[in-house]
Amino acid sequence: MENAGGWSPSDRPTVTLHDVMTTLRRRKWSVLGVTLLVTVLAAAYSLTRTPTYTSTAEVLAKSTLTSPFDPSASEVNLQTEARVVASTAVAQIARTLLDSSARPEQLLDRVTVTVPAEADVMEITFSATDPAFAQAGAEAFAEAYLRFRSQQATDTVARYTDTLQAQIGEVASQIEEQNQTITELVPQSESWLSARRKLAELEATQIRLQELLSTATTVSVDPGQIINKAELPSSPSSPRNGFDIAMGLFLGLVLGIVVALARDRYRDRVTDADALEQSTGVPVLAVVPRLRALQAARRDSEQLVALTEPRSGVAEAYRALRTNLLAISNRSTSAQGRGGVHEQPTTGSRGRPRRRSLKTILVTSAESQEGKTTIAANLAVCLALAGKEVVLICADMRYPRIHALFDLPNEGLAQVLAGELSVADSVRASEIPHLRVLTSGAVSRREARVAEEQGAMTLLNPAELLQSGSMLEVLAYCGDAEFVLIDSPPVLGVADSLPLASMVDGIIIVADARKGTAASVGAAVYQLDQAGGHLIGGVLNAFDPAGGAAGYGSNDYRIGLMYRRRVSTSSEGNGSAPDSEGKAAAFLRKGRQR
Repeated sequence: MENAGGWSPSDRPTVTLHDVMTTLRRRKWSVLGVTLLVTVLAAAYSLTRTPTYTSTAEVLAKSTLTSPFDPSASEVNLQTEARVVASTAVAQIARTLLDSSARPEQLLDRVTVTVPAEADVMEITFSATDPAFAQAGAEAFAEAYLRFRSQQATDTVARYTDTLQAQIGEVASQIEEQNQTITELVPQSESWLSARRKLAELEATQIRLQELLSTATTVSVDPGQIINKAELPSSPSSPRNGFDIAMGLFLGLVLGIVVALARDRYRDRVTDADALEQSTGVPVLAVVPRLRALQAARRDSEQLVALTEPRSGVAEAYRALRTNLLAISNRSTSAQGRGGVHEQPTTGSRGRPRRRSLKTILVTSAESQEGKTTIAANLAVCLALAGKEVVLICADMRYPRIHALFDLPNEGLAQVLAGELSVADSVRASEIPHLRVLTSGAVSRREARVAEEQGAMTLLNPAELLQSGSMLEVLAYCGDAEFVLIDSPPVLGVADSLPLASMVDGIIIVADARKGTAASVGAAVYQLDQAGGHLIGGVLNAFDPAGGAAGYGSNDYRIGLMYRRRVSTSSEGNGSAPDSEGKAAAFLRKGRQR
């Protein structure tokens, strides 16, 4: 889609830290709510848990000789020893030492064994709800481990010595038999010499076995010792209330931020100017702050904030919209005068030429109740106060409000298109100089019944009326004005706005920051483009200043702007702008009196 100012959808901004902070400010209560909830849950969980005490005993592990000839017996594998401590056999010994009725598996659930780096030490920790039992449990498992390893080594040595003694006894019997055989042989005979050699071998074997037996009886079976006994814990190790609450606060804050960003991401809301630009592909011409509930409750004539509250931020936003629209219009006009590539008209999605001048502007929205009528009316007022000749046309024949805003009878466009009235009789001069208004006429069902009772023609097909040739005649008649603003129905749901899209020079789409969605805005933009419309910009309405940048700061600064604008407008042209503001104020006083 073609857009104003050379801006293209590829220029969409990336998400910045400022965008994230803006989202968090806008959803601060959601973040605080999630943080508070998680913190309270963490505190409740921590404070309601049964206190648990832990006590730790340190054991210096030594190698035990399970086999006297094993060359790796001098090395201690602490990871293996830690698994031994947590074994059922050790737990059974500890159960006996504790004189406990608990099963070994239940005791093992309370035991934790850790091995510090670069140390032959094991830390045996036992947990219990009773501090004395925690201390006794740690000492019991340390002692049970030492007993188990000592008994294991002792049993191994005993089995080995028994085997050696049996072998020594057998060799002794063989030596005795060999001596008896030698006495029966002829000395120095071949048989006698062979028997003597065999006897020498048996005696050598007997000596070697006796040496092994002597070595086995001297092997140490000490598996280690307790170097730090378990102490009686003075405070519970868990729960750590302060730590738990702090972690709950931290996790709650993180979760709250994630929830806030996710909600903002997946709710698909057009909550700021960047989101609206991404949805439309055109720049945002103005961001209109949200009216307070007290202001929103006022009657229709006081919704013209550009008149009722000229020093407010909302009125300043309307003036910014006017300034940007004039800038776009001036660029379009100058582009036509310069010639070159800009002099050639562009084409829409259907190939029809688009005009570069911006005189007729369609103001619409994707959905209903997004503020398009109020924005169109206030924009018309701001242009008129600047001395521009403006015609405001209400093409919303289903739910018209322009006549109520300007306190005019609702007879106009519908009757003109139906041939009941002429354009000249229907375009009325408002009490605001330079501003003429063409109301919608009685086309809504409620107003149609009233019109029918009065003998007027009842019209119930706005889309067919708006796409007739009579509508082009209306626009041609209003062509003597500098700007023609058309308030049209929402794009989605009804087809009334689509015929007008190709009749106007530019389209301004309005989105409500509270309920407008990117999907609906994108669908509206697509339909307008298919209808041959030329979207020039968007307006973000009902923006919450607390959630992001809020325009100018103090009222004093806006007073200065207004003073300079009045001086400049009075010194230019025919000086009609100050007089326009005076008459507009009179119109406002008249409306309040009514």
